[in-house]
Amino acid sequence: MTTYMTRVFALGLSLLLTLMLVGCGGAGSGRATGNVAIMMTDAPTEDYEQILLTITAITLLPDEESDAGEIRFFDGDEVIDLLQLRNHAELFSVAEGVPVNEYAVVRLYVEQVELIDTRTTPETRDIAQLPSGKLDLIARGPLTVSEGLTLYLEIDIDAANSLVVIEDGSGELLFRPVAFLAGFTEEGEAGKDDIGQVIGEGDDSAPMLTVQGRLRGQDTQERPLLCPSSAAAQSACVPLMVAETSAFYNAEGELIDPAGLEQGTPILAMGLLQRDDSDGRRVLDVLSAVVGERPMVGTRGGNMGSAQGDGMYRLTDGRQFVLLEQAPVVSQYGERLDSEALAGASGLTLMGVVGTSPMQAALVVVGGDAEGDDNGASQVLHGDLISVDSADTLQMAVDEHVQWVRLAEGGRLVISGNGRVGEGDLLALPDDRLVRLNVVGQMGTEYFEARQIIAITMGPSERLVSGGRPEHAGRPDGVGRPDHAGSPTTR
Repeated sequence: MTTYMTRVFALGLSLLLTLMLVGCGGAGSGRATGNVAIMMTDAPTEDYEQILLTITAITLLPDEESDAGEIRFFDGDEVIDLLQLRNHAELFSVAEGVPVNEYAVVRLYVEQVELIDTRTTPETRDIAQLPSGKLDLIARGPLTVSEGLTLYLEIDIDAANSLVVIEDGSGELLFRPVAFLAGFTEEGEAGKDDIGQVIGEGDDSAPMLTVQGRLRGQDTQERPLLCPSSAAAQSACVPLMVAETSAFYNAEGELIDPAGLEQGTPILAMGLLQRDDSDGRRVLDVLSAVVGERPMVGTRGGNMGSAQGDGMYRLTDGRQFVLLEQAPVVSQYGERLDSEALAGASGLTLMGVVGTSPMQAALVVVGGDAEGDDNGASQVLHGDLISVDSADTLQMAVDEHVQWVRLAEGGRLVISGNGRVGEGDLLALPDDRLVRLNVVGQMGTEYFEARQIIAITMGPSERLVSGGRPEHAGRPDGVGRPDHAGSPTTR
């Protein structure tokens, strides 16, 4: 068993898997094939210090009308600490020879989910079970692997909402994954419109990406190629876009000139996965990079405490870091910020050199709030479904009170249950079993206006430790506002 490279980020969890499918002709096979590159990320939770996910396989499944079988493009026994990733995606593995086709499902085979809290003495370790042993992520539209093109899929698993404490007779802690699937494409020709398809929450924003590998030649546009160890061919490598503002450091945190780097040099590069209009391909627009065999690490996400002077900063939990010369400070969307933006900032992700004290930060990402991702503008409700009353309204129990909720136009519902996760409709929610709801939005005059509803369906024999459903509140009469549970909990 191997343990995936440490990157500490965090407060929370979400797993972001990005599949990079690069179409190419199968040598001598007569069938077009592509490459699959997997990237992962997460989002915040404060309940644990580590969440270790053991992945044994990743596959693609075609739609039900296709005769093609399950395409397995990753086999192994990789343990990933999901809480070490935040505000960015990280290249995990590259596979080649994926057949060109339309796919409908990304399937993860998960052997174990281990939860660790090192803040207790002794440390606390819990095992959460994924009952089916696999997780099917259902796309809203076809996932098309096209010859000569690249498809990027982002899978964001929100572990903060995925851990459910239930009573099913065994006393187990269950992992009921909540996930979001987004797609990014490239047209392969200059001048064409970007994004041929978008699945789930995705748009054409450039994901923040970290890639570790070695320099290996150039592409047709004379861009240096950074190739992970699993990339056998150059077509599976990531082109780098190096600008004057790109900061390169050696393992001691000293600035170096990237022009002098030799082939085979080990690099960990951090940047934005942009689309280059000159040829339509996706490239890594480098913000910062560290050269050398010594690995990099991202610290747990933290909140800024105070500036100590001479580039030294202290987080609210007492940890310190020094901002290296010319090290970028950026938003979670890659927008460059002044160092003054660190004052009072929350949800920080620090990337720096391992083994230094204080940590030498080569890049700082200023993130949003844990659940609303909008610096606290959203309110969050947690409770149980009472009833679905129309295609866009429902009643839920919040702290033993009844709350009316309306899914706003353009809002989304994600349903997790039986090892499957995908977007759905309120009317598809089951009425014969317990459904846990996590709702993000704002209180309106008559309803809590939701921009996102996460519904986790329980098994027939499962019962939440916190209790069951309350009585139905009845339908509103259309006159005045329905009874509320009071102001929702804010975070």
